[in-house]
Amino acid sequence: MAQLVTALAICEGALRKIGAYSPYDGGADQSEMAVAINRLDIVLAEMAGEDRYWWLVPTTQSFDTEEGVGSYDLNALLDTDLLTIERLYARRNGMDTELTLLSRRQYEDVADKTAEGRVCSAYIDRLAVPTIHLIKVPSEIIQIRVVGQADAPNVSAEKGETRHGFPKSWQRYLEYRLAIDLGEGPIRRIPDGELEDMNRTAERLRIRLMSYSGLEQVAHPRTIAYRDL
Repeated sequence: MAQLVTALAICEGALRKIGAYSPYDGGADQSEMAVAINRLDIVLAEMAGEDRYWWLVPTTQSFDTEEGVGSYDLNALLDTDLLTIERLYARRNGMDTELTLLSRRQYEDVADKTAEGRVCSAYIDRLAVPTIHLIKVPSEIIQIRVVGQADAPNVSAEKGETRHGFPKSWQRYLEYRLAIDLGEGPIRRIPDGELEDMNRTAERLRIRLMSYSGLEQVAHPRTIAYRDL
């Protein structure tokens, strides 16, 4: 079985790719390793914000509303800070009803944002501390269930001695992605031709990974070949 390595191992692999140290060295320079760990943190955060990764979608979270209160701080109410919200449901008497997610313009077009009644839609701002605004303001206590993608884990908190949050199949891609970043100047400036080669390899890896392991796990209907004799 393939090994799930730590963030530190990803950094070591990326430093080797740009020639920062050889297999015969005792280890990477500690100052360079510190830079690599911080850059990996930035790279992972960027990846989480640029595409859907199902392993960053945690178990559905929920919070209870209060009567007459229409706006809530999501970070304060949910166990995991979510980067994007995919679905919202209102649970009443054990039954879920999907809520319509409004755009900013749709929310602003709501004439009376303080009207109380049955919650049917919501607007979530994209501020650093996201707030959810329910339409209508709940007149009873209900449960709001939230499905979304979390931010990438903080790999610099324990000096890289932690998991990077991605599956094993993505570890080679992470090495390339980080090596490209480090080779653009943070550690050293490698030739443009080498950077272009690494970019092409990384992009091929990403495309293949997203076309298979990056997909949601769902049942696919069996196809039958038909031949008209």
